[in-house]
Amino acid sequence: MIHHRREAGGKETCRDPVKGSDKEEEPSAALPHGQVYRPSGRPARNSRPETGARSPAVPIMVNDPPVPALLWAQEVGHVLAGRARRLMLQFGVLFCTILLLLWVSVFLYGSFYYSYMPTVSHLSPVHFYYRTDCDSSTASLCSFPVANVSLTKSGRDRVLMYGQPYRVTLELELPESPVNQDLGMFLVTVSCYTRGGRIISTSSRSVMLHYRSQLLQMLDTLVFSSLLLFGFAEQKQLLEVELYSDYRENSYVPTTGAIIEVHSKRVQMYGAYLRIHAHFTGLR
Repeated sequence: MIHHRREAGGKETCRDPVKGSDKEEEPSAALPHGQVYRPSGRPARNSRPETGARSPAVPIMVNDPPVPALLWAQEVGHVLAGRARRLMLQFGVLFCTILLLLWVSVFLYGSFYYSYMPTVSHLSPVHFYYRTDCDSSTASLCSFPVANVSLTKSGRDRVLMYGQPYRVTLELELPESPVNQDLGMFLVTVSCYTRGGRIISTSSRSVMLHYRSQLLQMLDTLVFSSLLLFGFAEQKQLLEVELYSDYRENSYVPTTGAIIEVHSKRVQMYGAYLRIHAHFTGLR
């Protein structure tokens, strides 16, 4: 029994320190003036430190959070960069679209113009030929000067378009020689033919040099004598003979050429040209 009591007394003595640890700790030293002791060991919030006491050091943060202005600037930069990229993309798409539309419009206009619009003006040289198997004792030719002019391009494409009115003229370059001045009026005939040489249209016009008196010719020679001597001017006249004022192509009988004949065996010419000019009406 004595042994059991000793063990019980030992247990009670072991419990006493535990109970003592649960009690409030007493202040080990006097606190500064104006401060109240608390079990946690920290002074009260409304306590004031004594005069001359040092304030506790402010802790320094190693990883400070970014400043709000910097965050705002970064956000604005991202927004502006996104808008700039979108604007550049839209501008590129718009530029490519404009180029595509321009190319398509040029292609369509060129195709329409080539297929629908006729040749505005066609100029073809006229080379006359005549017979030389007659007696050459006289100054006149053996036959009337005749020329055959083709109205096709490269032997395939036709110059004239169906339903389009044309003005057909013959330009004669004649020198002011005494023979031509004494010649007076002479006739020019054009005959249009189709495939196989069949004549489908004929027209005739009269031509003569413009009259100039001897006094006017002398004055003209004196004024332009220097140019005449050096070859910059010539004493000639360019006559324009209108063969057709409104020639229209037949879709069933296309014109492939024209035969031009000058009804004079004594005419003198430097050259001749056949000019075909289109008259545009309506959409043309």
